[in-house]
Amino acid sequence: MPSTPNGLLHFNYDLAYRPFIDVSGSGFSFQRLTVDLYQEISLYHTHMRVARDTNDPNNCQIDPTAERPRCPKVTSRSLEGSLGLRVFTSL
Repeated sequence: MPSTPNGLLHFNYDLAYRPFIDVSGSGFSFQRLTVDLYQEISLYHTHMRVARDTNDPNNCQIDPTAERPRCPKVTSRSLEGSLGLRVFTSL
């Protein structure tokens, strides 16, 4: 399913023309045009980390005993859900 680069919108579009031909000769042939548009919107929640009580203003390490201690990202984003919208018509 195609989506935007940041992953917020996902698209699933379908346009189809289908002829139904009666091979028996009774005259019940017909045509159908269908349009199916589905849009999904991802809902994210951003979490902001707070400073630890054990760290001073110049130190943000989670584990000071680690071989290569690094500071964690200040914010993180998690997918909380999605909202789907669909439009369908058959002519």
